[in-house]
Amino acid sequence: MTDHDQPSRQPLFLVSTEGKTEDEIAEEIMAQVRAYRAAHGIPEPAEPDGNGADRDGEEST
Repeated sequence: MTDHDQPSRQPLFLVSTEGKTEDEIAEEIMAQVRAYRAAHGIPEPAEPDGNGADRDGEEST
């Protein structure tokens, strides 16, 4: 298979990062993810149970 047989690789989510904090970028990407899921009938993942502890019961650091 040659390169031109491959579908073009377009990013799923486009975000302008100039002048934005990491939190702002992450929130914008997550908003796009939520919109994509809603448009395609993909349910939101369930929130994880627990208090942030690892499987062995030790708290995460």
